[in-house]
Amino acid sequence: MLLATACFSLNAGRRTRLPEYRRVDELRQLSRLELLPSYRSGVVDGVSSYDPTGLNNDGFDGTYSYIRKEDGKLVIADFKGPGVIDRIWTPTATNDTLEFWFDGEKQPRLKICFMDLFRSGKKPFVYPLCGNEVGGYFCYFPFTFNKSCKITFSGEMIQFHQISYRSLEGFNVETFKPELSAEESELIDAICCMWSKVGPGNMPFRKGEFARSEKENTFSLKPGQEYTFFETGEGGRIWGFEIDGGTAFEGVYKDIVLTAHWDDDPVLAINAPVADYFGYAYGKPSMKGLFVGSDHGRHYSYFPAPYDKSAKLTLRYCRREGVEQAPVQLTTRVCYSDSDQPVSEARNPQKEGKFYACWRREKPQKGQPYKFLSHKGRGHYVGTVLIGQGFDFKSTDFFEGDDSTYVDGASRVHGTGSEDYFNGGWYSELDRWDKSTSLPTHGCLEFAHATCRSAGYRFFIGDKLSFEKEIWHGIEHGGIGNEAPVDYTSVAFYYADSPSADGMEPTSDLRTVYVPQKYHVEIRNLPITTSYWMRTENHVGSMECWSPGEDLVRVVMDKVPEGRYRIMLSYLKRKNGAEFSLWQRQKMLLDWTSSASEEAVESSEDLPDYFNDSNWVNTLDAGIIEITPLNNTITFRMRGEDFTRPFEFGNIILERL
Repeated sequence: MLLATACFSLNAGRRTRLPEYRRVDELRQLSRLELLPSYRSGVVDGVSSYDPTGLNNDGFDGTYSYIRKEDGKLVIADFKGPGVIDRIWTPTATNDTLEFWFDGEKQPRLKICFMDLFRSGKKPFVYPLCGNEVGGYFCYFPFTFNKSCKITFSGEMIQFHQISYRSLEGFNVETFKPELSAEESELIDAICCMWSKVGPGNMPFRKGEFARSEKENTFSLKPGQEYTFFETGEGGRIWGFEIDGGTAFEGVYKDIVLTAHWDDDPVLAINAPVADYFGYAYGKPSMKGLFVGSDHGRHYSYFPAPYDKSAKLTLRYCRREGVEQAPVQLTTRVCYSDSDQPVSEARNPQKEGKFYACWRREKPQKGQPYKFLSHKGRGHYVGTVLIGQGFDFKSTDFFEGDDSTYVDGASRVHGTGSEDYFNGGWYSELDRWDKSTSLPTHGCLEFAHATCRSAGYRFFIGDKLSFEKEIWHGIEHGGIGNEAPVDYTSVAFYYADSPSADGMEPTSDLRTVYVPQKYHVEIRNLPITTSYWMRTENHVGSMECWSPGEDLVRVVMDKVPEGRYRIMLSYLKRKNGAEFSLWQRQKMLLDWTSSASEEAVESSEDLPDYFNDSNWVNTLDAGIIEITPLNNTITFRMRGEDFTRPFEFGNIILERL
């Protein structure tokens, strides 16, 4: 709530009272998530380390990571106020010092170790308001200022970063204070408590403040049937809904579709496969976020959804030709308020938008970015689910693409990489963006080089993307020129005065998960077990092994779907190379083969081009394997000799039969 104050300014000879805006107002927005539908004034903007030349040097060498140098320091942001910084992200936090200079002051009001901004463990920089996971450091604590805010960095080089900002013209804004008031401290406690209780049954709204009703239905749904699990002809709002479906939505066929319709809107508010709406990744549940997700078959959506005259929620089981489809048993719960309850539940169209979810799936054309949403009207963008399936079986380079946002006719926000958009960093690196991990505001839904897949989600709360007239929000595919081939599926969550026409009809083909026929399995990302005596050394894309005699190395074919495959190996020929064979448990796939050659190098260090060298055998046909959930390993056996005859094997190619 904006409170009036006795502050005046001169405007065309008249004294004009400016409304006051304080940091506590911003913290209330983060703690009172029932206010998410509320429109918000101010122009969204931001700075980042992205490469404006169109290449992909978005922070690697720091060329574009600062605006200018001042007194031996790097200026990384310089906002002219009044305004608020509502998000700071980096995957490369250091122990160097950040300084925040407010309102043109000669000394910084805040000096802090860059790393402590994200995980100091002291208020206000506490989890989950700030933190570090999936390769990225994030801070959502608001920094308000009345005239300006400049941020300087004391180190020699800063790499990747994104800083989101919103202008507050027309307000008398309280400038940042290092100390917290008692109310601010209590609000941070409330935010941390609310954001930490994630999952079904944990609706992120303060209990007891609103009169609510609940409607529950249990029903069976057969192919070709549709069931309306909530309908009303009165105004009100849905606070959230849940769907208990067990494993009904898993698999490559996403044939159960969720729809919603508000009032007299010309198109559906939601028209998306259930699996995509709730953050499934390639046929399996994966997301457990603050507003949407699932846990053990119980799915939840807690975006508040106001409507003026009517509302309808439906599940439709689409029939699929040539496929046997079993009936599903479902239970739904809807928490809502209607017109018989307090008038405070009614929507004010001048102050609130209605909730919409825009589902899309397409293979973006070469040279063109992928669009999450374009919309004309008033509103704000609050969330993205993105699922990417690459078609270059050796690469997930499509995830090098930057996000971009155009608001009210101007380019406002430009990111530094796809996993960066989801507050992550360093895809495929161990313990970074490498596996499914859910946080309240963002997470990784899947990453697998073998299947050429990557997916993520992010919710926008304090940093929601507000627009008065129009928005275009999307992402590139590939680091340069939108050239990486990819199949994108997305759900864009937003509030607006009307629905976008960008949503697509989930046809049979678009409801089918793409299953790759070829897999490039990178050794560096796989669980590997060796015998006790064996010595190993990991390289960029290979493993070098030495043994005193006959030993073995077992490799888990992680994230490769079950099935029957032809397996092809790569290994390095060396003058003193060992013999090796390949097994699946007790079954020999490839007989003993020598990796020795008189014409070969003595060491991989002698190779001028590590992988594109004639000393590498890249596609040795090693036979047929069956991969099941209980049998998904292969074993190399090697015959060494007193640690003098090494065997070095590289990545593996699997072709589905």
